[in-house]
Amino acid sequence: MVHFKKDKEINTISIRSHILLVDDESSITDNLAPFLERAGFEVSTAPNGKLALELIDQEEIDLVVSDVLMPVLDGRELLATCGKRIIGYR
Repeated sequence: MVHFKKDKEINTISIRSHILLVDDESSITDNLAPFLERAGFEVSTAPNGKLALELIDQEEIDLVVSDVLMPVLDGRELLATCGKRIIGYR
């Protein structure tokens, strides 16, 4: 919870962490996403690294949980690209 003052009144807003699940096997994301949502997280899913990068560009993602072996763009390439974009990691 975050508290902030507005017009001498304290308002409370809830901040949910946003997790991106990336896996080409839909059975994995279909089973894991509802579990994480019940635990209070906002969850998005992508079937490959390329679509995951598109979501990362559009939404504020706090954590990426990725499979390693996927078509189009695998998990290693996805996380390497995220690192380059976010922190300039090489």
